[in-house]
Amino acid sequence: FVFTPKGDLVQLPVKSSPIDFAYHVHTEVGQTCLGAKINHKVVPLNTELQNGDTVEIIKSSSQNPNYGWLKFAVTTKARNRIKRYLSKKERDESIKMGEEIMTKSLRRLKLINLLDEVKDAYKKFGFGGTDQLMEAIGKGEISIRDILDKIRPDEVQVEEDEPSSFFSFKRKESRNIKLEGISNIMANFGKCCNPIPGDDMLGFITRGRGITVHRSDCSSLPLLNKESDRLVPVEWEVSRKDFFNVQLKVVGQDRKGLLKDMTESISKLNINMTSVDIKVKEAVATAIFIIQVNNLKQLDRVIRIMSKVKSIDFVERAQR
Repeated sequence: FVFTPKGDLVQLPVKSSPIDFAYHVHTEVGQTCLGAKINHKVVPLNTELQNGDTVEIIKSSSQNPNYGWLKFAVTTKARNRIKRYLSKKERDESIKMGEEIMTKSLRRLKLINLLDEVKDAYKKFGFGGTDQLMEAIGKGEISIRDILDKIRPDEVQVEEDEPSSFFSFKRKESRNIKLEGISNIMANFGKCCNPIPGDDMLGFITRGRGITVHRSDCSSLPLLNKESDRLVPVEWEVSRKDFFNVQLKVVGQDRKGLLKDMTESISKLNINMTSVDIKVKEAVATAIFIIQVNNLKQLDRVIRIMSKVKSIDFVERAQR
């Protein structure tokens, strides 16, 4: 059992986290849970609640659930709400990606005049609407060539060597990857986890897009594991000249000079910082840094040094 800031008693299962408490209060509180104060001290969301704790939730309208929450959410309500949100998010992203693929593909093939006909082709594939077709395209289950073959099999000819993916994806491409002993493999880094040298990682063979590399603890892996035959072991091949973007989340008690002290701790390590965003709510500062490092060892050093900055409660590597 734990208490709200007003002294109300809340009963939760053993090993519950602030996430479980937040969803117990209200779904909206859970969905926007940024952090928590336990007995007036700011703690990470994966902190295990103890009997008698007083728990206060820190909310942010920019916060949303992610797969990482499922690692420490215990209650059925919390887990179901998180899964429901993630499922909808994945579907929406697939639909958006499918629409982008469709439009860019038709323009590239100089067949944009068939846009409405392609959208209406969902009936030929047994879908209930255009969104279902766009979702299938976004997931790589159906290609534009498949659709054109259905709607204009005799009129539209697409060269067999036409790349199935000529549109640009906003991912960093790299040749720092080795697959089964083969060097110089072109791969994309998953934006969800931004792997760096030193991370354990896996490659995911994406239809039409080559290999996307994820950290082995990436929050997207539960989804990717559904198609485990497309997961392949990959290795790093890097030099000291290679730099990789990493996102850090820093939470602490707000005070004058806090941002200056945080940025100086990074600069003293000769680490390049590409962006910083800081927000303060109820005297708690939450900063998101994007820095460039060579490897995991260098990142660990940054986290260790930043954690020593006055009034900082915790520093962690963040996922998208």
